[in-house]
Parts: sequence; structure tokens; C-alpha cells
Amino acid sequence: MAAKEKDWAFRKDGLGSLRFGMTPEEIRQFDDIYGAVRSEHSWAHSEEEIAIWEKAIANWPNRDELAERERQTEAFLAKTYTEYLSSTLQLSYYEGHLFEITTDDGCRYFNIDGAAVHRKKTHIDTILRALAKHLGENPFREGPDTVFPKSKVSLYDDRDGRSVTWSSRAENIQRDNFDEYTELKLLED
Repeated sequence: MAAKEKDWAFRKDGLGSLRFGMTPEEIRQFDDIYGAVRSEHSWAHSEEEIAIWEKAIANWPNRDELAERERQTEAFLAKTYTEYLSSTLQLSYYEGHLFEITTDDGCRYFNIDGAAVHRKKTHIDTILRALAKHLGENPFREGPDTVFPKSKVSLYDDRDGRSVTWSSRAENIQRDNFDEYTELKLLED
């Protein structure tokens, strides 16, 4: 595997030299590989946005449950931000530590066990089989979304592009069930 492909190889615990739990300062030593920070985005909502939402649900029958869920979400978002790198790689941090990575079509060297993910000539089935084998898990699919829930990996693929997101936090797979999804039997039993 060439150096570029090794640097951009998928790992359950990160990407190439990057590992979940690293700080932005630790990651900066790899700017020559993954690109410099282009911009940052905090995911916390403003007090005004929260007030608008609370007003909107004021008359809902399950508003207390919704409000509690929103408070938990806000507590998480207040400690979360994302860096957008010049390579188009997205790195998300919780309390200053890397917990989520997203690649898109700008990450041309990103690969899963040698399968080039963001090259249009690489068929989606090739990528899903490589991921299933690497993770030891069959995925669930619905439309352009494919999820490996146990491994906290999701892949989105449509005619406009392809992205892969993986996380060290279980709550980042938003669904509790996949009733509308179809399990893809890619691994032999």
C-alpha cells in the first residue's frame, strides 16, 4: 500500500495516523497529510434558538419528554465542534477530543482495505463488502443510507456524491431500530 493510501486508510479507531481521543493540537502534526483547518463550527444552539423551540413545543402533549431530550442534546452540542480541513476531511470533537470523522468526495485517497471509496469507478457494493469484512458486521440499508450500527459507521451514496462517517460514540447512530432498513447479507454465516 502506497504511503498516501496508508495515511488515508480506514480504521475503526480513526483514519491512518489519526485516532479517536486525540486533541486538535495532536492532530496538527499531520496537517501536511490531511490539510490545515479551513473553518470551525460549534454545534451549540443560541439561547434565542432554544427559546423558539421551547415555545414551539409548549402545547405538545409529550413536551416534558421532548424538552428533557433537547436538554440532553444541548448539553452534548455545547461541548461539540467540527473542524473542516482543506482536504475536505471533517473532524468532530467532544470536550476537545476527536470522536467523529467524516470523509467526502474531496478525500480522494480515502480507502477501506485498499478499495478507493471516493472514486466513482469503485462500485458501492465493493465498498460495502470491504466495510462488512473489516467490521465483521452486516449493514442495514434504506435508500442512499447504509449503517453499520454496532460499529457506529454510516455511509451515504447517491448520484451527487458519497460520504462516510464513523464515530467512537454510540449515540451518533441516531436510530434505535432499523425497521425501515433492509439488512444486507454480505458476510457468510
